[in-house]
Amino acid sequence: MHFYAIRADLTGFQHVHPSMAADGTWSADLSSLAGGSWRMFASFAPNSGTGKDFVLSRTVTVPGDAAKTPLAAPATITQVDGYTVTVKGELMAGMAHPLTVSIAKDGKPVTDLEPYQDTYAHLTAFHDGEAAFAHLHPTTKVTGNHGGPDLSFHAGPSPVPWLPTGGPERPRPPISSPRSSTSSPSAGTPPRHRLRRPLARRRHPQRTTAADPCLELGSSTGLFASLLSTVFPQVISVDLSLRMLQQAHGRSPVRVQADRGTWTVLRHTR
Repeated sequence: MHFYAIRADLTGFQHVHPSMAADGTWSADLSSLAGGSWRMFASFAPNSGTGKDFVLSRTVTVPGDAAKTPLAAPATITQVDGYTVTVKGELMAGMAHPLTVSIAKDGKPVTDLEPYQDTYAHLTAFHDGEAAFAHLHPTTKVTGNHGGPDLSFHAGPSPVPWLPTGGPERPRPPISSPRSSTSSPSAGTPPRHRLRRPLARRRHPQRTTAADPCLELGSSTGLFASLLSTVFPQVISVDLSLRMLQQAHGRSPVRVQADRGTWTVLRHTR
């Protein structure tokens, strides 16, 4: 189990690994927390044979000075204790993109990373404001104590069950490794398919279950996402237009740009 404590302004961060007692209770020691709003995350995979990761999350308020510190400007390079970490790659919300993390120490590439929990690195990201959570492992193959200096990651949408247990807001689904990538659409006017009603009420309900993700297809990208999310664990909005996907930011947390040459399902039918 991974347990995170993250302050609302991202100035406080703790990552610990709780231990389980004989009665099934998990516990871990945290350092003193500064006053203000914090969100706690517990990430785990039940021993149910599904292999799925789950995240429990809730907001807590620590008494004391709750003044927020403005975030520093975004940067792709940071230094700590003689190490320099460089991140390469461009990210777009709801879309899959590769990332490369390079590690150096005292100006020299690091090539002796040791695996921890079967991987060379754990990349954790939090969204400013709502503190949405993402935990990635590199795709780089583990070959003994010879990791580095470059580690490859795939950041993109993937269905991960969220179980928020408190707080006024529900976090967005996190970013994790996608199963496939997307490509740009060809020129021309895209065909449209308007989703007229929730899939759960369509003519053949036996073809889908509430445990399956739902595809929202059409020109009104993200319009039905909030409604469909009450039935399905994840709603994926698909559109040919990058502009429409960008405009749907805030309505649909997971958006995928379709390739007109391969997505024949986008043909309009009555």
